[in-house]
Amino acid sequence: MENTEVTIHDIAAILGIDSSTVSRALNNSPRVAEKTKNKILEKANELGYQRNHLASNLRKNKTYTLGVIVPRISRDFFLLQFQE
Repeated sequence: MENTEVTIHDIAAILGIDSSTVSRALNNSPRVAEKTKNKILEKANELGYQRNHLASNLRKNKTYTLGVIVPRISRDFFLLQFQE
């Protein structure tokens, strides 16, 4: 899986389980057995899985992004992003 982001669907396919189970395990849901959760977390770490915060925030209808109007574009400005 070179040069691509690892998704919960990739982890699910490799382990032969449903992607919703992977999602629940990564969100520490009590609905997933500890043995299964540990197997999923181990595989996610091995593959270098990183949560897509933009997708998660869009699902929650909250982006935590602040827009700023800059009167002069020639001046320096910074992008600040707040996370929950």
